Amino acid sequence: MGGIVRLVILIIILAAAVAGIRLAAGRLASGRAEKEAAEQVSRTETGSAAGSTAQENADPLPLSSAGEEGNQGVLNGSSKAGESADGLSSDGFSADGLSSDGLAPDGLPSDGSSPDGLSADGLSADAGGRPAAVDGATAAAAGSEEEKPAFDHVTTELENGHAYLASLDARTPVEMEYMISEAQKEHEKELEREAYRLKREEYRESLEGNHVWEAFDDFVFLGDSRVVGFDVFGLLPSDRVLADAGDTINSITDRMDTIKSLSPKYIFISYGINDIGMGFWPTAEEYASAFSEKLHELQRELPDAEIYVNSIIPARGDAEQAYPIWQGLPEYSEAVRRMCEREKFAFIDNASMIEEHMDLYDSDGVHMQPDFYRYWAENQLLAVFDRKNGVLTF
Repeated sequence: MGGIVRLVILIIILAAAVAGIRLAAGRLASGRAEKEAAEQVSRTETGSAAGSTAQENADPLPLSSAGEEGNQGVLNGSSKAGESADGLSSDGFSADGLSSDGLAPDGLPSDGSSPDGLSADGLSADAGGRPAAVDGATAAAAGSEEEKPAFDHVTTELENGHAYLASLDARTPVEMEYMISEAQKEHEKELEREAYRLKREEYRESLEGNHVWEAFDDFVFLGDSRVVGFDVFGLLPSDRVLADAGDTINSITDRMDTIKSLSPKYIFISYGINDIGMGFWPTAEEYASAFSEKLHELQRELPDAEIYVNSIIPARGDAEQAYPIWQGLPEYSEAVRRMCEREKFAFIDNASMIEEHMDLYDSDGVHMQPDFYRYWAENQLLAVFDRKNGVLTF
């Protein structure tokens, strides 16, 4: 009987000892769990802060499903499978936070770098510190700020307007008064120019039809075979057209007596193509100088006459190819224009008129069809109109 009692007492003592051991083990496990939880929270906060910094400094990167799970593990501070109560995770992580293969629960090796090349702070393992590419996206795809082209600011009209107003605010009353005065003068000049343009256009319209020929009065035409067209096409009186094929500026002296006998008010002159073709004046300046002497001769003999010098009508097409020397006609014409400007002779620029009516050249590329002459006559009468109204024509 005494042996049974002792056995019961021994069993009770052993049970109490086992309970105490279990209680101590439970407390130890609880302490370890709390410590591990604190370490996980610390790692989570550190990883989140570093990840936020990296995310702020890098462009968003595409993530695969595996990458999303890995990142979620970093954010949650635990493995995908979770942890057991005794501090060991079900997927084999030990209580000190390292798995048997040296990986932490957050999927990072113990040295802080992830298997895919990302460190715990969200940066790649290379020295550049650039955000690493995930699932095949390269670092070049993300791009650094240094590689992005700088934005070129374009000043808007509104900004220009503000700048102009600011510049006006900085001006003194005297400066503002002067600016207003100058602006008013320019406005008045523009009104005058517009009024004259309308007046000139009205005169041009008055020349339409045969009125253009009626407007020629008390005149003489001097020139070469192109001028002869005014006569042969029956447009102007023959005795007023002093021209012939092959004539040059030397013909002015030869015809001086006839010119003086007519005593014209207006003298229209058109030479050039024969002058250059004959080679009497090798350079444009030499030709312009010789032309000037002839004009002054006319001026001495007929001091009351108004002299108008036409720009040289160029050759076109096959004529320029057959006689390359005629390609220099525009250069000679420009030299004559400069001479007229310098010596105050009226110069009639026919360039735009000719360009507008290129289809009225004859087939030889030198002479003109009959319809051309009314436009040419109109252009010369407009030059007279300009001079009468105080507009210089050179």
